[in-house]
Amino acid sequence: MHKSISTINLKVLSTSNFYICCNAKDMTAQSSESTETPKEEMSFLDHLEELRWHIMRSAIAIVSLGVVAFINKNFVFDGIILGPKNSDFLTFRLLCKASVKLNQLMPSIFGADTLCIGQNMPQLQNINMAGQFTSHIMTSIVVGLIVGLLVGFAVGLEVGAASISTNTS
Repeated sequence: MHKSISTINLKVLSTSNFYICCNAKDMTAQSSESTETPKEEMSFLDHLEELRWHIMRSAIAIVSLGVVAFINKNFVFDGIILGPKNSDFLTFRLLCKASVKLNQLMPSIFGADTLCIGQNMPQLQNINMAGQFTSHIMTSIVVGLIVGLLVGFAVGLEVGAASISTNTS
């Protein structure tokens, strides 16, 4: 920081060490702690390049998570997609208990197993030649997309919380 008789130091924020120095010739902003040069503004093409790399990283994450979902097809199909038809699934048990309670309150409207999901499940059958494989691929991509969005959202919250905590300290 240069000192002269015509320099005026003003503290902008009480939590930061950023000073504005007003000189008779020009106005310059200088930091009292660091000697970093400020980042230059990005051009339109630089923004497009940055966007391209964000899209590439997102696509790689979605494909990677889709491959993991493809490999773990038993868990995805039996545990998540078709899980509610099993009697040990949480929503199956809750809806069956609710059905019994509603049957006690209004027996003429609700049967004892009216809300039980898996009571009359039809047999799943595919009539297309490669329908099962296509369903498997599409389900894996959708699972990769959903998990990728959730992970990206969690990382974004973490980065946002970290930047807020560094700004307040």
